[in-house]
Amino acid sequence: MVAIRVEKYLEVGGAKKQFSFACDLEDNSILGITGPSGCGKTSLLKLIAGLIDPDFAYISTGAEILISTKEGIECPIDKRSVAMVFQDQALFPNMTIEEHIRFVNKGFQKTELERLLLRLGLDKQRNTYPDKLSGGQKQRLAILLALVSDPQLLLLDEPFTALDDETRDDVLSLLKECVELKRLPVILVSHQTAILQQFCTKLIKLPAL
Repeated sequence: MVAIRVEKYLEVGGAKKQFSFACDLEDNSILGITGPSGCGKTSLLKLIAGLIDPDFAYISTGAEILISTKEGIECPIDKRSVAMVFQDQALFPNMTIEEHIRFVNKGFQKTELERLLLRLGLDKQRNTYPDKLSGGQKQRLAILLALVSDPQLLLLDEPFTALDDETRDDVLSLLKECVELKRLPVILVSHQTAILQQFCTKLIKLPAL
């Protein structure tokens, strides 16, 4: 079970507006987040990941408390078992695909790695650097890196924008597998409401700020 309670004053159109969010997420479930532009979707993911300091927060994954502002508890970002895939992929220009994977998880099982590379259509690009990858390949690599980090919570911010329909459906199928096999909770932000309705266990539409 993932428990999330966050509050933050966000800058919107030159004014500060209060953003608040509360939700409990089962281990093997996918929460879809949608809403109008500027409603705080990406900020929510960054608050959970620890990339934005909250005004108030209580976030726990299972028995582990990631942050509790009331109790003065805050787990460092690099110690949180949370993986986030951004709209703009943060990749190292001097690392190949395989080097990226080994950097994230040196002990990742070879058979599972081969399966994921093949499943995401990256097996022939394992020795390729980011500047030689297409936008869709970079996005698939970012999702792959999130999965091999073995997270307890996966955050996805508009992960399908650079993918064609066939690749998107394959990635969705893979994510479903991970949710079922690893009981991995996922929070997925997207403007593609039809996909969220089809794919997610629960859907929340954030109101405009």
